[in-house]
Amino acid sequence: MAAAIICMFHIGRAGSTVLGDMLNQHPSIGWEGEIYGPRRQLWHGQGDPARFAWQRAASLPRRWYGFEFKAFHVRFIDRTLEELVAAYRAGGTARFVILRRENTLRKIVSTAVARATGQFHRVGRTAAPPEPGAPVRVRIDPHAHFIDRETRPLVEFLEGFDRFHAAIDAILAADAPLRLGYETDVLGDPQLAYRATCAWLGEDPVPVVMRFARTTPFPLRDVIENYGEVAAALEGTRWAWMLDG
Repeated sequence: MAAAIICMFHIGRAGSTVLGDMLNQHPSIGWEGEIYGPRRQLWHGQGDPARFAWQRAASLPRRWYGFEFKAFHVRFIDRTLEELVAAYRAGGTARFVILRRENTLRKIVSTAVARATGQFHRVGRTAAPPEPGAPVRVRIDPHAHFIDRETRPLVEFLEGFDRFHAAIDAILAADAPLRLGYETDVLGDPQLAYRATCAWLGEDPVPVVMRFARTTPFPLRDVIENYGEVAAALEGTRWAWMLDG
């Protein structure tokens, strides 16, 4: 019998990797991460993306099969979010998780740091590595920043994240999704998100090892080279608070 699927929606740099790694240590849960993402090269844009998820679930000898869908993955699947979720529902038992990061500016900066260093995750073998001692400084172009394989003004990315959150909230309104917050459930202690997910699935949590650490645990003023320019671009907008968050 194929594992039931768990699809986690998020914008990226939201704690999904540390949570997924802990869930994957549970004997009843297999977690594969971003199956549609171009970095993984699992999905090649052919066939039905929902059926692809179910096929991967069928090969997993566990009760649950979890994977992640980032906001920008919609460009690779030739489906709207509404169509994709409907196909997941039609395929069998499907559960949905919304992992939200409120400070989406920090997502943009974290991605920029990862691109600059080539290190998207900081992981240890048996425990999380120590946090970095000094920040990596990056430039954020308010007028033409590159992220998620496209270049746009900074505020357009922030608006796009807001639209994605609103859209997925509306699409999943009747599905009773598990709602997790990066700032509330992952940042301080990822075990909170892990235990909440196990309880939502009806699984008893087992002891797991937290192997991942934050890549950018510094104030944005210390990370963004052109902080003043970014602050000026966000002044008076609904995202201005994120510079201090």
